[in-house]
Amino acid sequence: MRVSRGLKQTMDKRGSLVDRRGQG
Repeated sequence: MRVSRGLKQTMDKRGSLVDRRGQG
């Protein structure tokens, strides 16, 4: 599941950015 791992990393990075911005 290479794609799953990449997607998880991207989502994690994006989620962190969104969370930091406070946009949820």
